[in-house]
Amino acid sequence: ARVGARKFQKVILTVSPRGISLQDADTKEMVENISIYRISYCTTDKLQNKVFAYVAQSQESGALECHAFLSPKKKIAQAVTLTVAQAFQMALDLWEAANAELTPPVPRTSSSTAQLPLSWPRLGQPPGSQKESGGAGDPPTAGPGADHPKNPLS
Repeated sequence: ARVGARKFQKVILTVSPRGISLQDADTKEMVENISIYRISYCTTDKLQNKVFAYVAQSQESGALECHAFLSPKKKIAQAVTLTVAQAFQMALDLWEAANAELTPPVPRTSSSTAQLPLSWPRLGQPPGSQKESGGAGDPPTAGPGADHPKNPLS
């Protein structure tokens, strides 16, 4: 929440299959680097459509934290959400390729929306073997790409 008339900090947000990095727009100083494995959800706010937000687990306390960003345009907030959705999928694909010999293949379901995992398996453990990820063979929970299946950037 914003306190008083204080201005928002302007940041450069970079998305990759490794996660989200935040850099101060003025000083170029690294503000935060969030691993893709700590991010559980991202979205564009339906009421404030210029707001992009994600939920991530704090590295220090383990608590879930919501980080929200105000973009200049609705399309930018939507594009960032789609980019994070693609980063989730790329990270999952890379993880699966790295662990191909250790785990049997899990059949994927076809869908018109993006299927994104909300929790990530640990290296060397088959998907679905952890309590928070659901049962083995369960399809991943739809995430940020579900509202916007077509990428406006491609």
